[in-house]
Amino acid sequence: MSNCDFLERLRNAQQAPGPLGTVRWVRVMRIAAIASLAFWPLQVRASPIEFTFNGIVNSINDPLGNRPPPWNGVNVGDPWTLTYRFESTTPDSDPSPTLGEYAAIDSYSLTIGSAIDTRLILPTSTFIRVFDGEPAGLDQYMAAVINEIELTSWFMQLVTANESEFPTDALPLCGDIDVANFEYAHEFVLYSFGGSPEWDIRGPIQTHSCGPCETDADCNDGDVCTFDECSNGSCLHGVIDPCCQPSGPCPCSSENECAFGFCCNVTTGFCEPPPCRGIPTVSEWGLVVLTLMLLIGAKIYFARRETATILLLSCVANRRNRLLL
Repeated sequence: MSNCDFLERLRNAQQAPGPLGTVRWVRVMRIAAIASLAFWPLQVRASPIEFTFNGIVNSINDPLGNRPPPWNGVNVGDPWTLTYRFESTTPDSDPSPTLGEYAAIDSYSLTIGSAIDTRLILPTSTFIRVFDGEPAGLDQYMAAVINEIELTSWFMQLVTANESEFPTDALPLCGDIDVANFEYAHEFVLYSFGGSPEWDIRGPIQTHSCGPCETDADCNDGDVCTFDECSNGSCLHGVIDPCCQPSGPCPCSSENECAFGFCCNVTTGFCEPPPCRGIPTVSEWGLVVLTLMLLIGAKIYFARRETATILLLSCVANRRNRLLL
């Protein structure tokens, strides 16, 4: 095959929509993808979600006075508050499409009057259940901790006749529960698990909130070397590493090492107040590199095409001259 024949086939391949015609652009896109890694976000650590329910004790069943401390000091009319923490990514252990079973709770704090019980627990001794249309016509939310050692457990239940309250049996998160919508039942019970004689303390669920945060300010951990964000009721804390505070001379080499709005002066090597005269941030460097790579790739691509076109035109001219002769 002559050089002219090769050039003509190459030009046709470049103009075609197939793989050969796009090979150089694939290389350019690979370079761009590598350069875009400069924009990769900081890794964050997520806090589990907290649900809080509140109410008033309206019933105590303890005919023999066998409630253990601190619950033996609880009276009707005492306010109660239950806060439990659960992992929002816990998988559903029940294959049924209408029942969600989640061993997700890892801690709780229960206050009734002056009595307080706060502890860490194994999720295997807890459950959160979500019923979507089970039994027929009802949507339900249940949560419970079963303490088989101290024989004191708690259980709460929300029930509504509105089957659209839970569109699926997925684990409810912040914003998915409104106590006012559960008109059928909304009750909390603290009771003796397997104990004899039995006793229980009951009260209606009146309010619900999701935490530990509602705004980013609620997540401020006091550490200037982290960024703090509230997402779906959970606090996200991203580590700024390295991090340099402007308390006296503070060596720095990049802008994100300086806190409180200070920036890195590469001339002096110290953090200083804005306006910043430091070097570009990681994201700015990424934008510069990405732009340069795209320009270089495009220049190489079009320069080769232009060279091949000139050579091809030369071949065509030579052929025409031979025919004229």
